[in-house]
Amino acid sequence: MSIVFVSGFQRCGSSLMMQMLQAGGCPVFYDPGMGFPAFETMRQIHQADDPSWLLPLNGHAVKWLEPRRQMPAGIPYDIQVIWMTREHREQAKSAVKFLSRVGGLNVPSNAWRGFAKSYGKDEPGAIALWRARGAVLVQRRALDAGARPLPRRGIERERWIPASCALTSQSCFR
Repeated sequence: MSIVFVSGFQRCGSSLMMQMLQAGGCPVFYDPGMGFPAFETMRQIHQADDPSWLLPLNGHAVKWLEPRRQMPAGIPYDIQVIWMTREHREQAKSAVKFLSRVGGLNVPSNAWRGFAKSYGKDEPGAIALWRARGAVLVQRRALDAGARPLPRRGIERERWIPASCALTSQSCFR
């Protein structure tokens, strides 16, 4: 029994990875209550202390951003994490643009410098939080997401199998 969390900081490529997993046959969680097909959910914030909503998601991929702000409470499954990252400067500029254009916030154009610095400082701690939970963690750069296949659970990390093989069953990783 396991859950795959696709994790990272905003604008890291996590939605792209979720779409790739879904296209490969992996069941993915999305919250129909958001009003549009979104992989994000407010449950991460409002129900983080109650993992019962995660229990039916055995074998699913779940998007979980900003793990330093909120981590899922004890989950009785094996945790596997695909940590998504981008070059921090590029990611930060994308975040500022998104907040300005989509979020309607008045964000100074040079705010990306602070975001980039924060990503660099916070990323090792966020990865450490997942590892402290006992997660099997794979790091992926957004631009390289399709370049290397994901490791299959139970196989040494140095050995890789084609992504299509890992994602054709009803469960992402067995």
